[in-house]
Amino acid sequence: MPAKRAHKKSRNGCGICRARRVKCDEVHPECGPCRKHEVRCNYDRSVFVSARSSSQGQSSTTSSKSYQLSPCSESSPMGFLDPPPPAFGQPSSRMLDLQLMNHYTYMHLMGSCKHDPRVRKMWAYDVVQRAVGCDFLMSAILSFSSMHLHINNPSDRKMGLVSHYYFGTSLRLLTEQLSTIGPHNADQAFAASIMIQFQTFMSWKDPCTRHMGPYAPPVHWLEMCQGVGSILRTAAQCVVNSVMKPLLDASPAALPRGAGPVSPGFVDEVESYCPDFARFGEFLTADAASESPDPATAVVRDVFDIIHTLYIAHEAGQNPIATRRRLLTFPNALDPRFIELLRACDPRAMITLAHYFAIMKKADGIWWFMGRPEYEIEGVWGLLDEKWKQYLSWPRKLVAGGGGL
Repeated sequence: MPAKRAHKKSRNGCGICRARRVKCDEVHPECGPCRKHEVRCNYDRSVFVSARSSSQGQSSTTSSKSYQLSPCSESSPMGFLDPPPPAFGQPSSRMLDLQLMNHYTYMHLMGSCKHDPRVRKMWAYDVVQRAVGCDFLMSAILSFSSMHLHINNPSDRKMGLVSHYYFGTSLRLLTEQLSTIGPHNADQAFAASIMIQFQTFMSWKDPCTRHMGPYAPPVHWLEMCQGVGSILRTAAQCVVNSVMKPLLDASPAALPRGAGPVSPGFVDEVESYCPDFARFGEFLTADAASESPDPATAVVRDVFDIIHTLYIAHEAGQNPIATRRRLLTFPNALDPRFIELLRACDPRAMITLAHYFAIMKKADGIWWFMGRPEYEIEGVWGLLDEKWKQYLSWPRKLVAGGGGL
């Protein structure tokens, strides 16, 4: 049998080829695949930036990480291409931006925030007005719009690249503004942060990353929410009387805590769990009360108790809108230790997260929730050993049976 030919990897390929996960011939200034598809070749390395604020009660000081990732790598749902911006043939980039802005306003005028005309006006008009002259907010709008178009038309790979580019631009420029957030730019920072959070939430639907490799817990999404949460807390202090006020009024508990991670003091000690949460809750309680308890159990139980409290509030008749917003903002205040347990695929942490997504199933009537509970719960089920699967019976039953807020 003839010897197998050695495969030479492309280590210095252009960003577009890395995004498409194809071999680049590394020809400068324009590689062969980009020339064939009539897209602008880009040899800048991709950068993924996340920032987390560590200060409280004063101007935010930031620490950021940079990861060398491809724009469409399975290890991160949100990579982006650094300048120069992509020029995707015809129509011109200006016409493309107009198309994206038109789609954005159509989304908010026709399909979102029907429960509150003030919030719909804020997103469709006020936010757009404030994006004029504000690059990070304008980039967030264009990224959100292009991602929605890409999700609805997965074959349009160019739109996917546009979304990743604008997302990265928005995040990078917003990160640079963290230390100067004040009355002059708080509205823009607040709006851009919320849009970034929405996009990270729906990134699991990104055709560039979906179905690429086995399921893994959504660690990158949770980490991004943590960084965005710090920006929201800083900007929120300056927007209480601004055009963003309708959003604050519609979500009085938008941030589960004022600052920092979830702590045992956030909710009262749970004396007994409702039947749907009892099996796993009692297991955590017994483990925490053992002679040699695992310290990680206390971290998991704190998060599980908060999810249980959210469920109890819904069952007691809480406004469905408030439940949906708490579901969206809950990850902002997670204890980083819980996220690390998820990174290690700790079964207790994964089962707890599955209960969170089970509650989300009850809010399945809005487009950015649809399909996510099934995806996450079945993914967790596939990772668990048999002895742990008994604790996933209620989440799987709820997903199978549906139910709505």
